[in-house]
Amino acid sequence: MLRRQIDGGYDAVMRDIEQETRQSIIITRLLLLCLRALQLWHRQDRNIEKIFPELLVGMAILVRTARQQTPCSASALSRITGMSRQTVRRRANDLVRFGVLSKSDDGYAFNVGYLGNKADNRHVRRTRSAILAAAALLQR
Repeated sequence: MLRRQIDGGYDAVMRDIEQETRQSIIITRLLLLCLRALQLWHRQDRNIEKIFPELLVGMAILVRTARQQTPCSASALSRITGMSRQTVRRRANDLVRFGVLSKSDDGYAFNVGYLGNKADNRHVRRTRSAILAAAALLQR
């Protein structure tokens, strides 16, 4: 009886480990695809580490302004991204120059028109498909 409980417990642990490993692989594949799409999308840089701070700031502003419908201050962005306020301000101002963000007295907001220009981009469509596929796999 004890032997069966030990074996059954071992099998359950192994099933849990296999499921966690499978989920980790799905998430890793998704992240690789997303990062590769971002790198291809920003072809002129060819090195994603150069644009990573701008990506963090842009994504933080998109999420924050979508939720709260208000601009996001440099202080709030600093807390969200873990970057200094000076770095956030510099990166956000770069994104304003590129047309990704708009700036007001209240802070920074995402320029929805920017995505409209990129929505037909094959990398965006491919990333969206990968996210949906990964979500479906993780629900199993």
